[in-house]
Amino acid sequence: MTSLHHDESTVVGRRLRTSEADTASDPFDLRGRFCLTYKEDFQTALSEINAGRKRSCWSWYIFPTAPWVVDGCERGSGTNRRYALRDHPPNRLRGDDAARAFLRFDSDGVNLRDHYIKMMV
Repeated sequence: MTSLHHDESTVVGRRLRTSEADTASDPFDLRGRFCLTYKEDFQTALSEINAGRKRSCWSWYIFPTAPWVVDGCERGSGTNRRYALRDHPPNRLRGDDAARAFLRFDSDGVNLRDHYIKMMV
């Protein structure tokens, strides 16, 4: 059961999209999950960081993590699950391969590694 720990209606990247992932070139659907969201919202997130105050909810896709797992079961909100860096079966509860792909991803004018580093410096 997923428990919503807070209202996610104001999440900047909450406009979840369905995508037609090309599993050969993008096996973790990084293009579908991150490109449009980054194009629309990255500057907002970066501006908030540069201003020294985070005001909106964008952490899920700017700093994605492996799935949140408790006692062998994935937990977390729908947004958390959408943006989690999840490996393929049988390793769906970890995200090592997906994280490496995230850091190598560069498509449609979005370089996820460069954006991540820009947020960290």
